[in-house]
Formats: sequence, structure tokens, C-alpha cells
Amino acid sequence: MKTPRIFTAITLVFAVLAIANAQEVNIQAPIWVNPIQQSSDENIDGYDIYTLSAQTPIFQWTPPVVADAPTATYTYDFRVVELVEGQPVDYLMEHAPVFFQKKGLLQPQILIPAKYLANFISGHFYAAQVIAHPQLQPVTSRHNSPAQFPGSNNPLHPGNSTQTSPAPGLMPVVSQIPGPIRVFCIDLEPVL
Repeated sequence: MKTPRIFTAITLVFAVLAIANAQEVNIQAPIWVNPIQQSSDENIDGYDIYTLSAQTPIFQWTPPVVADAPTATYTYDFRVVELVEGQPVDYLMEHAPVFFQKKGLLQPQILIPAKYLANFISGHFYAAQVIAHPQLQPVTSRHNSPAQFPGSNNPLHPGNSTQTSPAPGLMPVVSQIPGPIRVFCIDLEPVL
């Protein structure tokens, strides 16, 4: 019965070595580029309200920036929920039924297709969020050796943050990088 203690001791040594070799990595979540037209000085739960034109219903964002993985590539999931008066935006973004969603986008933008645009209602408020998923391909680390990008179920919070890397020269252990939430309304009035 002494064998389990040996394995426990070896596991503990490897854990201590991993922690000693870990490094902090700066990760910047995606940032909204479009829509940029703020509707008014009003906000909902501290989120500014932006107007999306039905003429050009496009959302654009910057890719995430990961200090130790500047050449990383991403796919994106884009999600829209309809806001309900009296309910917190963050809660609805997490738990409300999906109003519109597109997964696996290869570019940091999406044009809402006309067939879905008809489902939006003027005067209603919606919230959109993008989640970036790093591609699980090897990249060259600063030590000129292939770096691995293991998956994880620990999403980072939006904005600038740090994540511990498994060892020097390896990319951080993240499977998704959520971007900030953008509250918007859609202008369905035709342009004259």
C-alpha cells in the first residue's frame, strides 16, 4: 500500500515544478469596432447603447491579443439575446434564449443576414457578445520549439487579464476568450 504515497509524492513534485516554471501572460479580449454610433447618453446596466443600421447590419471586433502567442489564429462564436426590462444584461447574456447565433466564424466580423434581420424589432434592445476560440495548432515559442495549446474549460473574464501558462514558452491554457458585451438597438427605418 506504499505505492500510492510514492505516486502522490511524485505528483506533488511535478505540481511544484510546474508552478515554479509558470509565468503570467497578458491576454486582451476582443474589442468592438462596429457598431460605433452611440444612440444617446443613456445606458442599460452601465452598458452604452449603440445603434445598428438595417442598411449595413455589421458587427466587427478586433482579434484577441495574447502576449506569448502573437501569431495565434481564432474562430469566433457570435451570440445575440433580446434584453428584458428589469433583468441584468450580464445575466441575460449568460442565461437568456439565443435570439441570433453564428458559430465558427473565421473572420472578426459578421453581417446579419437579411432573413434574420426581419426578426429584430425597432425600439427593442439586444445584447451581443463574441467569444474567441484559439485554434489548437502548434506555434513556435520564443525558444524555437513547437508550443502546445492544451484546451481548458476556464474562460477568462472580458477585458485585459492575466492567465498562468503551463511553462515558459508555452501558450496560455485557455479554450475561449469572451469579449465584452455590446448593447444595441436596430434602426429598421429606410434611409430616404
